[in-house]
Amino acid sequence: MIAVAGFFMRQNPYIGPRSFATGERLYGRDRELRRLRNLLIAERIVLLYSPSGAGKTSLVQAALVPSLREEGFQVLPPIRVGAEPPADLPQVNRYLLSTMLSIEGQRPAEAQIPLAELAKLSLDAYLERISDPAQDGIILIFDQFEEALAVVPNDRPAKLEFFQQLGIALRKQQRWALFSMREDYIAQLDPFLREIPTRLAQRMRLDLLEAEAALAAIQQPARSQGVTFLKDAAQKLIDDLRMVRVQRSDGSTSEEMGLYVEPVQLQVVCYRLWVNLPADDFEICIQDVAKIGDVTSALRAYYAERVAEAATAAQVNERQVRDWCDSKLITSQGLRGQVLREPEQSGGLPNRAIAALVDSHLVRGEQIRGAIWYELAHDRLIGPVQADNVAWRTANLSPLQRQAELWEHEGRQDGLLFRDHDLAAAEAWATDNPDAVNRVEQEFLARCRAVRAIMQRERRNNRLIRGLAVVATLVSIVAGVLAVLAVNAEQKARVSQLASAALVDGSIRPQRSLLQALASYQLESNSIADGEEALQQLLTTIGGEPEPLATSPNIATLNTDGSLIAIYHEGDAGQNQIVLQAIGPAGREVRRSIALNTILSNLALSPDGSLIAAISNAGDLLLWGDDGQTRSIQLPADIGSISAISFSQDGATFGVGDSTGRSFLWSTADLNRAPSEFIGIAQDVTALAISPSGDQIAIGYLNGQVDTMTFASGSAPSRKFLHRHDEQITVIAYSPDGRTIASGSSDSHVVVSNLDNRSGAFTYREHTSLITGLHFSPDSRQIMSSSNDNTAQIWIPFNTKKNPLILRGHEGWVLDARFIPGSNQVVTIGRDGSLRHWNISHPQATTIIYEHNREVSAVAASPDGRWMATGSIDKTVALWEVQGDQVALRAKLASTSSIWWIAFSPDGRLVASANEDGKIRIWQVEQPEEPLQTIDAHPDRVATALAFSPDGRYLASVGYDGRFHLWEISQLLTTGALTEVATAFTPSPKALQSISFSEDGRYVAIAGDSGEIQIWDMQNLQAEPQRLQVGGIYAVAFRPGHPGQLAAAGFEAKIYLWDLNGPDRNPRIYSGHTDWIIGLAFSADGQTMASASNDDTVRVWMPDLPGGDPLVLRGHTADAKTVAFSRDGKWVISGALDATAIIWPLDPSVLIERACRSAGRNLSAEEINQLGGAVGDLCP
Repeated sequence: MIAVAGFFMRQNPYIGPRSFATGERLYGRDRELRRLRNLLIAERIVLLYSPSGAGKTSLVQAALVPSLREEGFQVLPPIRVGAEPPADLPQVNRYLLSTMLSIEGQRPAEAQIPLAELAKLSLDAYLERISDPAQDGIILIFDQFEEALAVVPNDRPAKLEFFQQLGIALRKQQRWALFSMREDYIAQLDPFLREIPTRLAQRMRLDLLEAEAALAAIQQPARSQGVTFLKDAAQKLIDDLRMVRVQRSDGSTSEEMGLYVEPVQLQVVCYRLWVNLPADDFEICIQDVAKIGDVTSALRAYYAERVAEAATAAQVNERQVRDWCDSKLITSQGLRGQVLREPEQSGGLPNRAIAALVDSHLVRGEQIRGAIWYELAHDRLIGPVQADNVAWRTANLSPLQRQAELWEHEGRQDGLLFRDHDLAAAEAWATDNPDAVNRVEQEFLARCRAVRAIMQRERRNNRLIRGLAVVATLVSIVAGVLAVLAVNAEQKARVSQLASAALVDGSIRPQRSLLQALASYQLESNSIADGEEALQQLLTTIGGEPEPLATSPNIATLNTDGSLIAIYHEGDAGQNQIVLQAIGPAGREVRRSIALNTILSNLALSPDGSLIAAISNAGDLLLWGDDGQTRSIQLPADIGSISAISFSQDGATFGVGDSTGRSFLWSTADLNRAPSEFIGIAQDVTALAISPSGDQIAIGYLNGQVDTMTFASGSAPSRKFLHRHDEQITVIAYSPDGRTIASGSSDSHVVVSNLDNRSGAFTYREHTSLITGLHFSPDSRQIMSSSNDNTAQIWIPFNTKKNPLILRGHEGWVLDARFIPGSNQVVTIGRDGSLRHWNISHPQATTIIYEHNREVSAVAASPDGRWMATGSIDKTVALWEVQGDQVALRAKLASTSSIWWIAFSPDGRLVASANEDGKIRIWQVEQPEEPLQTIDAHPDRVATALAFSPDGRYLASVGYDGRFHLWEISQLLTTGALTEVATAFTPSPKALQSISFSEDGRYVAIAGDSGEIQIWDMQNLQAEPQRLQVGGIYAVAFRPGHPGQLAAAGFEAKIYLWDLNGPDRNPRIYSGHTDWIIGLAFSADGQTMASASNDDTVRVWMPDLPGGDPLVLRGHTADAKTVAFSRDGKWVISGALDATAIIWPLDPSVLIERACRSAGRNLSAEEINQLGGAVGDLCP
């Protein structure tokens, strides 16, 4: 430190993005230094290799060189062999001359050998001339030795001569040599190894920094400057730097914690943290890190600086460099991509710019099969690169450039187009900057102008209609006000109060919330929908069917297959007991009851229920047999307090862990034999699991560490660190296939490690409280975790694309959970005294379909009520058989492109889909293996919608090509024939989006982006159609039972309902949605209308109810895209961007039955009092 006027002037102890030099202190590599120094001294010739960026140069220059000099060696300056030879010495061996020049450059000028003389010397002769006989020996250190292989790759004779001279020089025992190089070049050494003494047999691999070393590299430099870098703050930085993104076999990706930290990234982050550290701050805590030391921000800033430097150095546009990093080095899945090096430029960016990125450690070039592939230096750079590019574009690109980029990325959706002032500003900017407008931006502007023309024409044609609509709206408002006033004000307040309270408590007290909503629902009138809306919403998140337990549990655990449950109950006056209860189809009787006079802290049950183990609060082990009697077990005399217990999955082994860090295993066939003992770390063992193969245990400790202990007959146990939590481990589980270990902690996280590879750990963070249980599905693919947050959750490890299933229904901690083998059922145990059964195909009370993995874009119900279909952007149609209030998947129909629309024929024998590739595919419902017919209706454009005529004679479609097609299909099932019917339709210049037949089949309506609805007379298709003018339309539907009534909806978030047989053409307007309406449907009797909108809601309307607000159905988490009614009108089916379809019950009796079934009880007297009384039993 430098003292200035009584103060210490702190220096930045972190070096940033460069290597450590001799004389600088290197922290965190003490172990590697000792190993390398000892190996080199003992073996004389050593190869040091590592991945790029591991810090070889820093280790050698800052640590190894000073250490060797202290040992009395003459250590020559680091040698580079790749320098370009002088132009006046063209015949010299470049590698030899570069070696000698590296050394000469650091010698005193008066001692240096003239260049011409130097070029004539052999390496052996040169070393003889410069050796110091007063020292113990001379050490040559070759840094970046891959240059000998990579520079002029085909110059084999020169390389061979160089290696021969190296070999001659190193035959003398007083000479040592260290060769440092990247590991991806090692194989290229093979042709030359025979020239080197020992053939470089002694090798050491330098890994990137492990967590412990990284901790030292963070804390110790700060300490040297009088600043304390707290451990938890340093650990937060390390964990962030270790995060990597991994792609799984199913194509999904997940962010996981890896094993290593890249030294250069650590230095960059810490350097920037220090620069921003206040001069009077002498302690760095987590809050300081969060405020000034954010890892992503530091890496972003470093990336921004180096990209700007690379652009300047290469004389290219900075946007070009950033776009290259975004589009070429990062895949659409958020993984590192690779770019093949080509002459002059690679992936569209000049190589001179890429070279600057490589020099700055942002990019590295990996040599694969003789070719160089560029990639980001580390996964941890992906997020910062993307984030900084977004910020840079926001600051440096015009609104036109940014919006056009978004429009292109999102599939050119019209909802992203500029309008009005924004469009005018974009046009002005494009006029002023013509050279900056690229092809995508030009096409974006063209589409914006086209939509503007549509809207202007719409405004002209609809001024009168809009004026009349204002009057109609005023009339409806007055009617609505009168209707509201007619409702008892006190009753309305009561309904709203109960509904609001139900939604607030839904995640905490799900049973009470359902009952509150049910009470509100039964109180409301036709003009108040608060209670039903609350009930509908809750039924999409709450589920399970409760079953009472023999006694309320303080602790409970299930056996492996979920057929038995052991319950520990603390009674009054110390009357405690353990109850073993059978559950499921085999019966629900109590098998065993054990009275206790002690308090337990843990409980375990063998798979067949023959043994029950427990830990007392005093740390004693208790064991009972299947007769309920205490079983003896031989415990070591020096065993500590018992802190963990576990049975193996086959029940053959029983294990315990104690407070001294030791674990013990017994064969359950002979518990009186001495156990096997395994010594871990000096921490309480808090969780234990035994592998299915029986040759390994997983051990969790109080400090959050998880280790594995592998053992085999005749060899000593091998302990290995697996992963770590922030707090103590509460539960550990092996997958049935033995390949995966999961651990839960009081930190609320589950961490999963795959034992087959070193891809790092996956952390699941959706719980909000302590993890109580973990169980793998029988196929090892899914995990069910239970928690004190009152939920169990089912999820796929290493997969962040698939949303977890949240099992919400218990009103208390969920103590344990199990998959039931051979079924789609799971069971959970709650502290609330209930066991809940769940159908994991749709665990909520309302049926939610999770079959698709992308947007559900189409739904349909067959007219005969037997079938339902869902179609998706994932290119599949799922065919469901309807069974009462449940559906069962019967077939998955594959398509070659995304599904946009589905329809059943009137007799229910056919189902047809409109597809993104422009084709119409028709299947037989009873034999759906292959399409019955495929029609190339809209070549190379999207087929957006289709419809069968009510008599089944015709099939019609519309598409993005603006065309309307009509086929006669009455012979399709018998002969396979279909015939296109000629019409007078003129193709629209804009996309058509929807089509609908009237109930009697007389008319067909088509509409789309043009804002015009055409209504064609099926009896005279050569005549001009009727036309209605309105805004852009996504959906049209004729109203059954009401001849001449037609509804339409689209861009304006309103529904228009015309009576074409009425005295005028002024539509009724239904408002409420806040974004585009995409789906529209009527019930079979026409009394109910449903709409689906990009505002994430489905709304159910009673079109003839004056002033009636719609029923708002909230359950989707993204844009609702499609909607349909069941034949009997008791169900509404919707599909959405969140990849789900929801089957909403509209029958009051079904709503009540589901709410009561999931609640499993009535309100208690105390709950009724809390709600203000006047609520009786709501459920039978």
